[in-house]
Amino acid sequence: MPKFKPHLPKFSKHHRTNSTPKPSGWRRALQLLLAVAVVLSLYALYVQRAPVIKPLSENKQKEFISSVAEIPKVNRIIIPKIAVSSEIFSGDSSVLNKGSWHRYPDRGDPEQGGNFIIAAHRYISELTPQKTIQKSVLYNINEVKLGDKIFIDWNGKRIEYVVTEIKKVKPNDSTIELSTSTPQLTLYTCTLNGVNDGREVVIAKKLN
Repeated sequence: MPKFKPHLPKFSKHHRTNSTPKPSGWRRALQLLLAVAVVLSLYALYVQRAPVIKPLSENKQKEFISSVAEIPKVNRIIIPKIAVSSEIFSGDSSVLNKGSWHRYPDRGDPEQGGNFIIAAHRYISELTPQKTIQKSVLYNINEVKLGDKIFIDWNGKRIEYVVTEIKKVKPNDSTIELSTSTPQLTLYTCTLNGVNDGREVVIAKKLN
């Protein structure tokens, strides 16, 4: 009696069962581009948010002050509430890309008195979070409140100020840069809406 041989279908060598078709070349390229776009978008958001901090608690402020306890040879401004330690430069507005700008030195400084005027960038986006933080010195100026302390390291000495006034002015308001008969620190930057929107100003009284 002849043996029964089951009839099995024949598959070509190109036929595969239970497999997912591989995407074509252009689909793979599109998937790669989409993945890169997502990564770049997330990184851009990370860079943009880099300067944003919550105001430091009193204990954290003490820790921050301790971390900058050594007075450097360069002049700098320290705002513990928003973890700012920024070198102060003289010259034209190009120095804003390096730190804080001492405006009108002839109108005041911590030693001669008068109106000691400092300006700094609010927000500058750079390629890295660290560079963005470095240039966006006063991003968190809105977190500074009345009674907060500001320190100036100037010619090897540390001078203490206390915030006495906070206000917003128009972009063309030059009254904040006028000479004063009493020593004060005037700190300002643009609003988050840009230079043409206005300036946020912090005025502080010298304590020592």
